[in-house]
Amino acid sequence: MTRLREVVEAVTAALSWLLMLVVAPVARWRRAVPETPWVISGHRGRIYEDNAGALHHYIRSQTSQPIIWISGSEAVTASLRAAGHPTLRRGTFAARWAIMCAPVLIYSHGEDDLDPALILLRGRTGLRIFLNHSQNHIKAGEYHTARYASLTGLQKRFYEWRVTDFDYLLASSERERANFALSYPHLADRILLGGGAHCDELLARCTDPPGRSLFYFPTFRDTPAGRTALDRVLRSLVKSERLRDWLLAEGLTLHIGAHINSDDLGVMVEHPFEIVPVSRIKEGIYDCQAFISDYSGLLADFLSFDRPTIFFPFDREDYLRVRRLYVPYEEFAYGPLVETADDLVELLVSNRWRDPAPWAERRQFWRSEIFPTMEPVYAATTYRTIAALVSPRQVG
Repeated sequence: MTRLREVVEAVTAALSWLLMLVVAPVARWRRAVPETPWVISGHRGRIYEDNAGALHHYIRSQTSQPIIWISGSEAVTASLRAAGHPTLRRGTFAARWAIMCAPVLIYSHGEDDLDPALILLRGRTGLRIFLNHSQNHIKAGEYHTARYASLTGLQKRFYEWRVTDFDYLLASSERERANFALSYPHLADRILLGGGAHCDELLARCTDPPGRSLFYFPTFRDTPAGRTALDRVLRSLVKSERLRDWLLAEGLTLHIGAHINSDDLGVMVEHPFEIVPVSRIKEGIYDCQAFISDYSGLLADFLSFDRPTIFFPFDREDYLRVRRLYVPYEEFAYGPLVETADDLVELLVSNRWRDPAPWAERRQFWRSEIFPTMEPVYAATTYRTIAALVSPRQVG
């Protein structure tokens, strides 16, 4: 029955988009109507987070601009509708009609945030704004990866076709704009300052007093070998009696964040360890005394907090076989760096991580590079940047 349902859904999607193309002239006319809503989503609509969620919240609360969230989650749909926000389910006829009519399409990961078939409509929609989900200062992607460099022929052409496309990509700083230009060299002239909407909440919460937790957020691994290595690390940590005894003695909990692309971290834990679901990642960061990660963009975000940070790239050599970093890892690491679970445990129980003084100069350098201002103005700037791009454009 599952396979039959998938076939029916695919056929229905194809027919609905064929109908959209038939009525495309009407949709183009609708785009020229000032009251026609923009559309926005992120994470394929699965969660209401990052730059997309922050910008949507700002637009709905601070402007009169009509906008529709495209949701891929029943829980997100129910939550946003309960709050009075226009919301459509991803993949429905109504959502596709809204996408065709929208003067502006906004996404944080890729075009398929809005619809899985949107890649086929390039050149037939309104202005496409790519926000990226978090800050982009560590791991590179798209055209700046070891994988892309290894491709040839049809494989390379197919890769280039399915890479996220956009009319404009918004960066939060000059440093980030330069990073994006490495990942999208053919679109460098479309990468503008005026992004980072999610930074506002970070800056508003960065002075909150921390709670009694440490937060470990491992990045999703792209390969089976990487996922196996992560599983070994997680099991080593949660089975460490030395770490457990130290956490209990200190009255601390080690929170381990689940990535949205990981259905299950695959480890059973009990106090003082706790698996934190995607819906609680932000609160976990705001609450922690120290943040531990490897290649996550959250490491850049956490610079807004004046708290200890531990860098834990336990599989760096294997990771760099498929990915690239914008700068050598040691140059970015603004806190202690460890590469094995045993060394992480040793660092924690020694309490050396509590002293940020050895990395003060590097922290200040990267904070100034990543945050042009420490005022929460990023969402407003993002909105104004998009509005300025739309105003002179012939959306019809």
